[in-house]
Amino acid sequence: MRDALPSRRLASAVDSVQVSISLDPYLSVKALAGYSGLSVRTLRNLLIDPHHPLPHFRIGAKILVQRSGFDRWIAAFRQSGDPDLDQIVDNAVRELKGDGCDSGSYPRQRRPARDPGLDLKTKKGRPDQAGSRAAQTSAK
Repeated sequence: MRDALPSRRLASAVDSVQVSISLDPYLSVKALAGYSGLSVRTLRNLLIDPHHPLPHFRIGAKILVQRSGFDRWIAAFRQSGDPDLDQIVDNAVRELKGDGCDSGSYPRQRRPARDPGLDLKTKKGRPDQAGSRAAQTSAK
């Protein structure tokens, strides 16, 4: 009988414990920066991202993000495995060569033809040219 008594006391003590910690807290942007490892500036930019905005609550000037909401949001960015580096390099080289690029989206730009009578240092015509001002004045 004596052994049964302490176990009843222990059971009644366990029944009265209440969980006071929220399992899904709302985090400020600063607290979310600590949780996520992202900077506050990056998080503020992600709040207004036009393609994939970070879900949040705004109460006056205070911004709160639910931790579980952030975890679901960031899961969309998960990547597994390494990208095929050879394929990425091949695509980049092909675009640079112009083989795989659409002529409408990547127009090739050419250098303007250099005027042989233009001195690149002074941006004036050479005096030995027939069209230059010095040649015209000496011909008179």
